[in-house]
Amino acid sequence: MNSRWAALLVLPALASPAPPPAALPKNTVELGGTRYVFRPVELILSTPTARMKPQRMFRLSGRLVPTAGAAIAMELTASEGGSIYLLKLTRSRGTGQDVWAATMKTKVEVLDLQARPGGSLHLRFSGPLAATLEKGGAFTQWNGEIRARFNGISE
Repeated sequence: MNSRWAALLVLPALASPAPPPAALPKNTVELGGTRYVFRPVELILSTPTARMKPQRMFRLSGRLVPTAGAAIAMELTASEGGSIYLLKLTRSRGTGQDVWAATMKTKVEVLDLQARPGGSLHLRFSGPLAATLEKGGAFTQWNGEIRARFNGISE
């Protein structure tokens, strides 16, 4: 084989691959450029009804805690298929509160659902949120993955 061809075959192998995009650690949510650690408070799973079969609904509440600043309360009601029925994030301010809500493009993906008391739920979030902030309304982005354990299953 010609040495010029050999060099062309070896050079790509020596080049280092591009680093993968930085992944957020588990139970971390990035909201508007700020990182928060998710601390679950309660997770309840409902058994499917005749109208919802085979989709089960879950209700998750918790807190998004930043390294500095005020925590954000989170309420989420969704189906195991990822349909959002309620998503509300609230942060108290001196005279009021900041509120974020889901838009039609907000996504919740159920990555793992162990439907039993003590079982776990693993979610991935992405997309825009509509916000009413202390200084006016805006849209912001969020993304991340969280895990929580079921406190109970309602019948």
